[in-house]
Amino acid sequence: MRNALFALGFLLMLAGPLLQGLAGSDNPNAYVFAPVMLAGLIPLLAGRNLSPEPRLMVGALLVCGALCLGAWYLGGLLPPRPLHAVLPVGCAILGALVSTGANLLGRRA
Repeated sequence: MRNALFALGFLLMLAGPLLQGLAGSDNPNAYVFAPVMLAGLIPLLAGRNLSPEPRLMVGALLVCGALCLGAWYLGGLLPPRPLHAVLPVGCAILGALVSTGANLLGRRA
């Protein structure tokens, strides 16, 4: 259940930039989506007892930014659709909340 929620949260976080590209936006807003994705993944990193090294965080932010730009690009390849402006960011934030909430579920003994 916990892993399924992590996967669902990550897919929702990737759906945000995809919807941004699908809306026909010229700006990928990776500076918004990448930190939201990183915030959603911090509980996963903390559960693995990784120390918060600056190089690790910068690398994770760059990977999240690259994933956001890739999803935005793929969404831009499709014909634009009229979407509400809040939908992409709301979807990414919902994904971060789902993946963070999955960390709160305790492991069963």
